[in-house]
Amino acid sequence: ARYSVGAFWSVYSSGQLVSPISSLNSLTVTSQNFSSSEAASQITYPLSFSGYTFQQGRTYTFRLSGYPLTIPALITYAEISIVINSPPLSGTIVVSPSFGNALTTIFEFSSQGWVTSSSNYPLSYSFTYQLSSSQNELTIASISLQSYAYSTLPAGLQNLDYYI
Repeated sequence: ARYSVGAFWSVYSSGQLVSPISSLNSLTVTSQNFSSSEAASQITYPLSFSGYTFQQGRTYTFRLSGYPLTIPALITYAEISIVINSPPLSGTIVVSPSFGNALTTIFEFSSQGWVTSSSNYPLSYSFTYQLSSSQNELTIASISLQSYAYSTLPAGLQNLDYYI
């Protein structure tokens, strides 16, 4: 490429520009300049937000715009629109047995009875646990179509009577 380029993300909600985009608490940079040598190769410029940023049932359009830094009026863009699904309802998560011994008892984690709109099927499942609410979740089973998983668990923290 002969030019250095500028790129920026914008988000539209139900056709209206969300301004500023920083109000959505983006986890990634939303405006960036690239040198001509960077622009001559393939550029990866992701956009990421925290969970629960967007309202269910609304349509959001994500637009990536680019332009030569020396001719900012020469702008082009690509965009994609996404409808945010509603979460499934009425299901249960069952852990069996209810009690066990650390690292020896095999627990079954089962998710059953979830109801959602037909456009959300198939549902995917993941199973995690936390030793305390201030610690990161640890994975038992990664996202898959399987609604159950089997695993042992470590001992919980002493101040929580070793429960998980």
